Amino acid sequence: MPEHVVGRSAERSLFADALSRPGPTVLFVHGSGGSGKSALLAAFASDARAAGMDVHASESGNLPQTSTRALILIDDSPDASTTAAELRRHWRASAAASDIVVVASRTALPANVRLAPDWPATVETITLAPLDAAAVEEYLQHRPIEVRQRIDRLSFGNPLALRLLDDMATTDPAQLPKETLDESMALVRQLLDGIVEPLPSAHHRRLVQLAAMVGHTTEDLVAAVLDGDSHQQFEWLRRQPYMTEADDGLVPDDLVRAIVDADFRWRDRLAYATLHRRASRHLINRIEAQAHGLETTLRGGVELFAMVRHRVSAPSGPAGSVTRTVYGEAELGTAPLAAVITEHLQQTGPLRETEQIAVTTVSEVAGLPPAVGTAAFEALHSATLAWDFVVVPSVDADLLALLDLHHVSTVEGGELFAHDWRRLAPTAWLAKILDQPWDAPVPPPTGTDQRILADEREFTLAVRSALRDLKSERRLATNPLIDSRTVQETLGGLAPEQRLRELIKNAAETLRTTEPALFRIIDLIYLRPTASQQTVAESMGLPFTTFRRWRNKAVALIAAQLWERELGIDER
Repeated sequence: MPEHVVGRSAERSLFADALSRPGPTVLFVHGSGGSGKSALLAAFASDARAAGMDVHASESGNLPQTSTRALILIDDSPDASTTAAELRRHWRASAAASDIVVVASRTALPANVRLAPDWPATVETITLAPLDAAAVEEYLQHRPIEVRQRIDRLSFGNPLALRLLDDMATTDPAQLPKETLDESMALVRQLLDGIVEPLPSAHHRRLVQLAAMVGHTTEDLVAAVLDGDSHQQFEWLRRQPYMTEADDGLVPDDLVRAIVDADFRWRDRLAYATLHRRASRHLINRIEAQAHGLETTLRGGVELFAMVRHRVSAPSGPAGSVTRTVYGEAELGTAPLAAVITEHLQQTGPLRETEQIAVTTVSEVAGLPPAVGTAAFEALHSATLAWDFVVVPSVDADLLALLDLHHVSTVEGGELFAHDWRRLAPTAWLAKILDQPWDAPVPPPTGTDQRILADEREFTLAVRSALRDLKSERRLATNPLIDSRTVQETLGGLAPEQRLRELIKNAAETLRTTEPALFRIIDLIYLRPTASQQTVAESMGLPFTTFRRWRNKAVALIAAQLWERELGIDER
């Protein structure tokens, strides 16, 4: 195994600058367990000795007495801030004015401490990122290319993982994982011990497990899913060296996410399923409530390998290029694969007034999940996007089924798949993916069997039928409106037939103030029927022909309101 330090050229250049300066310097090296802090300090020691300096190891801020300029190493400091305070207290009494002190810690040095005015030395900070591809290649140059690629993919550039996998390739090559780290739980345990453990309590462990499961952790998610003080828990989590503050929440390092999630699923499948169910329900509720972070929820929460990557083979490698264009019916002829797409639409669900399609081409299968997450966000946002067609270079049947894409045709450049957002709307699509047992079989795609109401006349007839059947959930369940986008987008924890009933009643209720006479008719014959229509007409003092005309007008107004919602007209 190579003994020299690979990569870290920027860090060693910073140390070389400190060697060349005459004054004192303090370097704080920060990184998670296994990130290579000790190896870097050993490299600094070698560089200092080559420059003729003495090297001393010290614990915390208790600096040794030095008569000439020396390098003082404080490895594995439990807290950078505490060590910094000790250094400032003891510096002048215990160290030569020109010493270089290097402190390695899992905790970062806060900016206010680094910028404190009473430092008697230049203060620099180094944050250790994973090794880049060139460094990994150098480290593994003695391995066959297939083994190099496998270790590179599994290690995520983490030096500890790199060393353990390289050692396994020598001592027990049959046990070297092929696809995922959870093929060797002994390896997962070693990585957890070196990177994440020890954790303060079982509650902190569950918090880290939640972060690994969902990928993007926000304080409202912690509050919804876990017991205890969510603010305090979130603040603790954000201070961990393996967490990164992103625009859409806290994101764990890739390796930490992989090993924590694998260990959780292995050690307690029931607890994993319970936490998965709570987290997925929160994400769905956020969509339903139109809360902040919709795009994050669809792109991040549904990046898919957060909650479901263990159910399909996660595509590895770069996402490649993704192109996406939206077309209205008038521009459909200019779309790529226009003839194939037009034929499919005619057979399964033609575009209705104002509706659009999108055509996406991905150059690599790994780019498919984020591309479909983007499509779902746009479908939720636009309300007029009816279809998404996606060209993929190769077929991963489980992944495509999980994304609810059905096969259309083999085309130039790959395979054409599609999803009809009218048959399975974005919110229902998200629920299908997330709101099911985590270890359930991948469900088949929705397909094109459900009937699409082609025009406003058909839609109005279905509304009239639903009004007549408001008291019968069995008959409402067979109404064509059940499969409409409007019903699907109204989650609310209700069954589809109950959602349809509530939509009809709410639409009718809008007539109460705008058309009170028409509302009274709808109320007496559909919402709270107590007598025949003939009797209601007589009680209102209306000829039956006039009564029927008013009834039909009321039904048309309710249907028009729902039709506009179906087409997204009322949301523009």
